Amino acid sequence: MAQEVRSPHRLIYICAAAIIADYIPVMRLPFVWCETFFHEISHGLMAIITGGSIVSLTLNYDGSGLCVSQGGLLLLISFAGYFGSVVWGGLIYLLSDHMNPRYSHMMMGMLITMLLLVLVMWADKVSTYIILGAMIVLFSAMFKFADSLLLKTLLQFIGVFVLLDAVRSPMALIDGLDRGDGWQLADITLLPEFVWIGIWLLSGLTMLFILFRVSYK
Repeated sequence: MAQEVRSPHRLIYICAAAIIADYIPVMRLPFVWCETFFHEISHGLMAIITGGSIVSLTLNYDGSGLCVSQGGLLLLISFAGYFGSVVWGGLIYLLSDHMNPRYSHMMMGMLITMLLLVLVMWADKVSTYIILGAMIVLFSAMFKFADSLLLKTLLQFIGVFVLLDAVRSPMALIDGLDRGDGWQLADITLLPEFVWIGIWLLSGLTMLFILFRVSYK
């Protein structure tokens, strides 16, 4: 069995790999879909937490998505997308970094189960079925064929990619158009959209700081 080699620079290497992968179209696509999945399911989970429900969840081939919900607290639901991706990415990295490698199969199994649940309950168009199906197949292949140490590294990579993409993505909202989560929050609160973009950016950078602090202990 492969032995885990610990390095205080491990997070830096994984961040560098995630940034490079983000510029390789074919390689980046499954991980962009993963970030979009966590973004949209965060909207949906917040709707449920605040007394609403999920109507449908859509994933598109270009990496965009939409979660339609009813009821709940719209302010928190709108805020939860990017913030939720930050939290998901950070948690995936932290949990996989601190658990024994052999438990990485359990963590990947939980992720596959989550994807299956969304596929069965809320997927609403062909692209969503195909994307979720492709992610399930890919992660199932990792689950079956990767040894524990490799799977742990892959989970860390997924966590970092999701986190970094959640930091980068809100910047695309600076487009002057009346659309997106930032515009919706601005409409609800009368705070300018750039304030919300700044909050999401700060939350992502804070999570990165936490990961580095924990990694270097």
